Amino acid sequence: PSSQPQPPPTNRWQLSTWNASGAGNEGKSWGANTRSGSSGRLATPRLDPLPPPLLAVANRMASLAPHLLGRGTWRPNQANAISYTKAKGHYLGAHCDDRQLSGLILCNLSLGCDAVMTYTNDKDKEEKPHRVELPRRSLQFQTGHVRFNYAHGIASEDLRGERRVSITFRKEQIASKGANKK
Repeated sequence: PSSQPQPPPTNRWQLSTWNASGAGNEGKSWGANTRSGSSGRLATPRLDPLPPPLLAVANRMASLAPHLLGRGTWRPNQANAISYTKAKGHYLGAHCDDRQLSGLILCNLSLGCDAVMTYTNDKDKEEKPHRVELPRRSLQFQTGHVRFNYAHGIASEDLRGERRVSITFRKEQIASKGANKK
C-alpha cells in the first residue's frame, strides 16, 4: 500500500474497490466521505455534495415511504452509483455497509436490468440465504434486522441483463470537529 495521499474525488466514473479488491465494477460517489484513521472510521464532508438530481430523488423517496424514513424527514448525505456490466463479470461482493457510520437506513435505487440480491444472515450461519428480486426502476430499503444482521451481494450471473446501475443512498454519521484529537 502506498502512503501517498489519494487524489480528491472527481465527477468521472472510476474503478471502485470498496467491496472487494478487484471486484471490477465501476463507481462514483458523492457527499460524505468515509475514511479510516488513527481514531477509527469516520465520515467527513466532501467537496462534491449530492447533485440536485440526486437530492430530488431523495425527496421523492421520503414522500413515498415516510413510515420507513423518519416520518419523511430522513435525507441522505452520501450516495454512490455503481455500474455492473455482465460481459465484464462485474458483481457486488457480499458485504454489510458499515454498521456504525452508514446510519439506520440504506436506500438502493435499481436502474438498468433486473438483478437478484442474495442476503445471508451474519448471526445465524445455519439460516439459508434469501434471494430477493430487484426489478429495474425499483427502490429497496434496508432497515432494522435486515440492515444490521445480513450481508448482501449480487453475483454476476444474477444480473438479468447486460448492464445494471444502482444508486445507494445513506445518511453517514459525520465526525464532529476535534474528533481526531486524543
